[in-house]
Amino acid sequence: ITCASPAYLDRHGTPATVDDLHAHRSIVGYRYGQPVAWRIGEDAGQARFIPSGTHQLNDGDAVIEAAIAGLGICQMPHFLVKRHLQSGALQQVLGHCMQHHVEIHSLWPQTRHLRPKVRYVVDALATLADAGAFD
Repeated sequence: ITCASPAYLDRHGTPATVDDLHAHRSIVGYRYGQPVAWRIGEDAGQARFIPSGTHQLNDGDAVIEAAIAGLGICQMPHFLVKRHLQSGALQQVLGHCMQHHVEIHSLWPQTRHLRPKVRYVVDALATLADAGAFD
């Protein structure tokens, strides 16, 4: 989900196209010395967009908090920003061209008995998925 705070959008306007993002402040994740590309398009035809990162952070919670504080536009998984969208702290932008689904996979070694902490994580992820936490 690509989103920003209402205060940011009031000050800087709401982008109507992906090209409009070039004129906006963006908050991007940063890994391995590179900004994390945003996904644009829908599931059938996705592309990647690397915004000019006004703010580059390597912590997802910090990205969300920066967006809530009005520092710019960010793109984060829906399940991480859902409660902020519901509360009105964030608003989705470019919903018509930024919708896509990301699969989550859990892998573990083939063995008869999983280590208890691995089993716990796998079970917790399955429970959360069944409850719709990743929707």
